[in-house]
Amino acid sequence: MEDKKYDQRDNHDIINNCIIFIIGLRTMQNDIIQYFIENQIGVRCVINAKIDILFNSNNEYDNEIRIGLWDFRSTNLQNMFADLKYYRERTFHKTYIALFNVPTGFGVEDKCIRKGIRGFFYEDNTMEQFQSGIHKIIDGGLFVLRTIMSEYILTVEDRHGISEAENKPLTLRQIEVLRLLSRGASNKDISEKLCISPNTVKAHLYGIFQTINVSSRLQAATWAANNLHG
Repeated sequence: MEDKKYDQRDNHDIINNCIIFIIGLRTMQNDIIQYFIENQIGVRCVINAKIDILFNSNNEYDNEIRIGLWDFRSTNLQNMFADLKYYRERTFHKTYIALFNVPTGFGVEDKCIRKGIRGFFYEDNTMEQFQSGIHKIIDGGLFVLRTIMSEYILTVEDRHGISEAENKPLTLRQIEVLRLLSRGASNKDISEKLCISPNTVKAHLYGIFQTINVSSRLQAATWAANNLHG
C-alpha cells in the first residue's frame, strides 16, 4: 500500500541485487525516471527495454530481482495482456511488473491485478510516492491503493483452495500473517508488525500457500477475503 515510509538502510542487500527495466520509448520523462532510480533509490536501471528481457534467461541478470516498469502510455491493454499471457509460463521467479503513467480513474487496475501486475504509478503521483512504491515492490509487496485492493479482493469470485483448507486449518500465527498479507503488507512489514524474523515470515508464507493451495500473494489475499472474517 502507499502509506508507510520505507527505510532504505534495512534493505541495502536487496537494493544491490536488483535491476529495473523501463519498458517504453526513450523520452525525456523516462530519462529523468532512470536518473532518479539510479541516483536517489540506488538501483541499476535500463531504459528502452523490451518485455522479453524480464523473463528470458540471461547470465548477466539471472541472480537478480528484475522489475519491469511498463509505460502505460506506450502500449495498449490488449497488447500488454497478450504479452503477459505469453510470458506468464516463462516467468523468472523474481520478476515483478508495475505500470506507470496510469491515468487516474481509468479503471484498469482490476484486470491488471488479475494478470499479475504488482503496482500502479499514476500521472499525478509525487516522486516521494514513486520512491516508496519502488521500495515496496522490491521487497516483494504490492503498491496498490487500499480502496482499489479492497474492491478487488471483495469482488473476485475465485474461491480456489477452500476444500483443501477445510481439512488443514491454519494456525493462529498463519492467520495473522495472512491478514497482513491481504492488506498489501510486504515480508518486511509483516516481520516488523509481528516481531518475527524475515525468514520466519517466509516459512509461514510457505506453510500458508501449501495449506490453502495457492501459488501467489494475490491468490492468498483473495482466499483471505473470502474465508477470513473479522
